[in-house]
Amino acid sequence: GDEAAVLLHVVGGLVRVERDRGVEEAEEYARQFVGQKGAVYAEAVNSGVSVSDEDVKKYQKKIKDSLELGSNSVFAEFVKGFGGEENYWNLSKDNYEKTLVIEEYLKKEKGNFMTLEGYKYNTLESEEAWNKYMNEKIHDLEEKYPLVLE
Repeated sequence: GDEAAVLLHVVGGLVRVERDRGVEEAEEYARQFVGQKGAVYAEAVNSGVSVSDEDVKKYQKKIKDSLELGSNSVFAEFVKGFGGEENYWNLSKDNYEKTLVIEEYLKKEKGNFMTLEGYKYNTLESEEAWNKYMNEKIHDLEEKYPLVLE
């Protein structure tokens, strides 16, 4: 039914599960998403990647501007659950910091991969090789940093 339309606020953003999927599937997808993101974030931090508060503020502004959230009634209704838009952005600051750290880490990792493997950027072959490598790495990181649910 309609309760199967699940909108989850998870680490780093929104995961929308379509109406034809059940709540259990939505929860499993969210767990997988959080586990993968958490593992990559842990590795990024342990490898020395960090971002500034200013970077996070710029990122939030970019999101607000690109999604035109000021005129989005669905977003307006969503943020009511957080006590309003300002509270939402304050509460989500850590999530966006994690997203930026992960993006910086992945950018660095991709550069290293392309150089070491001798690939040129933006070719089908290099992107397929990078995706395969990163999927394997994420799997390894999930084992290294297992998700602990409390």
